[in-house]
Amino acid sequence: MNAGRLRHRGRFEHPTETNVGGELVTTWTPTTPVVWCEVRSLRGRELYAARQLYAEASHRVILRRVDGITPKHRFVLVSPRAGTFNILDSPDVPQVGSIGETSVVCAEQR
Repeated sequence: MNAGRLRHRGRFEHPTETNVGGELVTTWTPTTPVVWCEVRSLRGRELYAARQLYAEASHRVILRRVDGITPKHRFVLVSPRAGTFNILDSPDVPQVGSIGETSVVCAEQR
């Protein structure tokens, strides 16, 4: 993994539902501390391939290996610009050639 590509900072969060006055309220709790990552817009063949599975796919987040990330989580970009991404796909096992890195396909939340 080329550490020079990791120029963004963000964290993963998971939903927590609490009962407030008889109504379920969803709050987001950090799963990981803020980590360095690369957030890349999908283009060309990569976008076409991702949209074969997920029509709303727009970005790929690449970071050092993190286990336990599922589509129930979301990714919050802290800097250089703020943004929230819904996770569409995350690999359960490391892919060939991706030792030490995690790559997730996301859709930017608007």
